[in-house]
Amino acid sequence: MRYLAAVILFFFSLLLNAQKSSNTVATDKIALLIPGPLTESSEGISSYITSDFSSQKERARAIFVWITNNISYDIENAFAINFYSDSRQIVEEVLRTRKGVCMHYAELFNDIASRYGIKSFVVNGYTKQNGFVDYIAGAGGCTQCCTEETK
Repeated sequence: MRYLAAVILFFFSLLLNAQKSSNTVATDKIALLIPGPLTESSEGISSYITSDFSSQKERARAIFVWITNNISYDIENAFAINFYSDSRQIVEEVLRTRKGVCMHYAELFNDIASRYGIKSFVVNGYTKQNGFVDYIAGAGGCTQCCTEETK
């Protein structure tokens, strides 16, 4: 009897996870279909995402998927820091070159998310490589995203 209950519980959990995964897969597929001309600005990306997704959780996922599939890590400039770029310039440059480092990914996500009310913010910090903490703050970056659905 315990064996039968365990098997039923196992299959029930698979069904729940399969449903969750298929929703995520659908969101990912739609996010990757943004027409090229719209991806030249964060306004274009956000208008597409706003029109195709209704929940903040789906929108945050769509931003993440689009960025991680379309922006390459800029290895050549990983240690080149431009202290004179503001957020707007960073976003424009990342979308133009389709390259960036941690801070650039975070700034782009934050810019797109803020256009339709997802609370997010960029957290600057230090990177640690080979046991050494970088002496320049801001070389790394991450985005904290707060939606009612992800709290």
